[in-house]
Amino acid sequence: CIHDPVHLRANATRNIKSILFFKQLRKGACFVLIMMLPLISRTILQTFRCVKYNTDDDFTDIVEIQSADPSVDCTSSYYDFVAFYASVNVLIWPVGVPLGLVSWLARLSKDLDPPDVMEEQAIEQRKSNPNVVSSPIAFVALTHRPRYWYYEVVFNLQRRLILTCVVLVFNEKGA
Repeated sequence: CIHDPVHLRANATRNIKSILFFKQLRKGACFVLIMMLPLISRTILQTFRCVKYNTDDDFTDIVEIQSADPSVDCTSSYYDFVAFYASVNVLIWPVGVPLGLVSWLARLSKDLDPPDVMEEQAIEQRKSNPNVVSSPIAFVALTHRPRYWYYEVVFNLQRRLILTCVVLVFNEKGA
């Protein structure tokens, strides 16, 4: 029967397990996003790197080829389309995702660093704060002192982006 207490309890247990599963899934997706962002950004930025060939030879034309995909000529209209598409993705990934993560964390800033509370109390408060506990992104800030809730996204993630992507600005011969 539908109103059987055992049946209702089993459904409630299943619902709680599914809610917990999806909370963990969202937290895992945030973790994967943060870990993969430098790799995704580097792949996107490699689109803009072209290599010139035949520069020392006066008898053949200079050819400029994309280093990520040697079948793409950097002077072609196809490359222009790919570069435009990559530019849009630069706005989404290496720029937009960190800004989105910071704004998402900023909504929790009062819970991550409660005003007018000593640091030790703030650490204890945020462990039991329902807004922090239920947020899939809060784990990023919980590893740092309360007043540095932004450190992981603002400094550490940007540092990783710079280390993996800024090398693409320089050519292969040095500078």
